[in-house]
Amino acid sequence: MLRGSGICWDLRKAAPYDVYDQLDPDIPVGTRGDRYDRYYIHIKEMRQSVQIIVQCLNQMPSGVIKADDQKLCPPPCCANFLRNEVIGT
Repeated sequence: MLRGSGICWDLRKAAPYDVYDQLDPDIPVGTRGDRYDRYYIHIKEMRQSVQIIVQCLNQMPSGVIKADDQKLCPPPCCANFLRNEVIGT
């Protein structure tokens, strides 16, 4: 609502959290503050979200990324089946 009304303010720039301090998002700002301007800014924000995702993907380290906690990342179903067969359950 602010950016659609011509006010250039974004929480990601004002008080960056997580990795936003390592990203460079563009902040689209409207000039008229009417309904069309707010709609247009919303469309530009969606496109900017895609650009942020691309920036994050480009900064990810290469290689396999997997959590060690099996509650978050369970083993494949075949591995679970084989383990149960060996245990006898």
